[in-house]
Amino acid sequence: MALYCSGIVNGKSNGVFDPQGKATRAEIAAIIHRFLEYGK
Repeated sequence: MALYCSGIVNGKSNGVFDPQGKATRAEIAAIIHRFLEYGK
């Protein structure tokens, strides 16, 4: 929930938050990028 509130994890394109769903390579790359940028 903290990652969602901080904007690091946004959910799927249709606005659904699916914690048990599978993430694509691009989605994981975006999450890692936002996580690293958040720490700066």
